[in-house]
Amino acid sequence: MSSHIKRKCCLSSVLLGLLIAGCGSEDDAQSRLTMASAMLQGIPTGHGTIPAQETTRDLFKEVRELLQPVLTDGLPAEQAAAHLIISETQMSDASAKIRGVSDLEREALSRLMEIETTLSNLRVLESRRTLAEAFSADEERQTFTQQRD
Repeated sequence: MSSHIKRKCCLSSVLLGLLIAGCGSEDDAQSRLTMASAMLQGIPTGHGTIPAQETTRDLFKEVRELLQPVLTDGLPAEQAAAHLIISETQMSDASAKIRGVSDLEREALSRLMEIETTLSNLRVLESRRTLAEAFSADEERQTFTQQRD
């Protein structure tokens, strides 16, 4: 998860804090938002271990499912916070897929370079074969003898 997502989750947490403070008690929507934010903040970032893509994808799906009731039943501010968290999980999923495409493109380009190198080597060998077939020792000896005389 990027630091961008961490900032958004912190922003969501601040919004939730304001909502909870304003209401005096935490309802279901607010507890779901708090739980979703905590789940996302628990993902390791930066240096060290990077969570498996499947793990984060499953976590993001779980967060989106957790927040679905908030989108329909929550207050406008709760819905906004839920939309913010959900959009961040979707952006993270998309970023992971883009990185995957990037890796595949890099691999394809590497293989194309290998093919081009092999074709170039084949052209060189073909040129050498053609020159070897055209070479006649008798003709070369005769040309050398004529130049010497």
